[in-house]
Amino acid sequence: GTFASDEPTAEVLEACRRLPDWHFYVTGSLKKAPRNLVEQVPPNVTFTDFMARPNYVGLVQAMDGAIVLVKNDNVMQRGAYEAMSWAVPIVTSDWPLLRETFCRGTLFVDNSPEQIVGAVRQFVERQEFFRSEIRRLQEERAARWEAEIARINRFLAEAS
Repeated sequence: GTFASDEPTAEVLEACRRLPDWHFYVTGSLKKAPRNLVEQVPPNVTFTDFMARPNYVGLVQAMDGAIVLVKNDNVMQRGAYEAMSWAVPIVTSDWPLLRETFCRGTLFVDNSPEQIVGAVRQFVERQEFFRSEIRRLQEERAARWEAEIARINRFLAEAS
């Protein structure tokens, strides 16, 4: 996270507060975090601050799921792409672009604490299903990219 104004960070922290049996990691540079959020963090939340890439990758790969939300439509989620690339199921905002892009292994919420809590509980109850589905999405996306690369290579070969 970047603690940007289009991220519902307060809502995520409230959802975490309602799920005291789970531990959550919030990534992103604390320099950009609103002080009131940092000072009122629930005990089951760890702010990671900025992490070196190997540490960040290790953290993401070890997660049961990634909560990557945005308040505005037509915003692509880099964090969701990262989670998908490491086969980590996703909770993201219910916007058409995100529904189209992350059509498997993903739960969509209206950014309210209630729906975030519900999504986390669904992940726990159906963890293997969501892992399987995000792997499937990952494979579909890789196949699509490979087909595009082959098409571009054919075009370049014909042009030379």
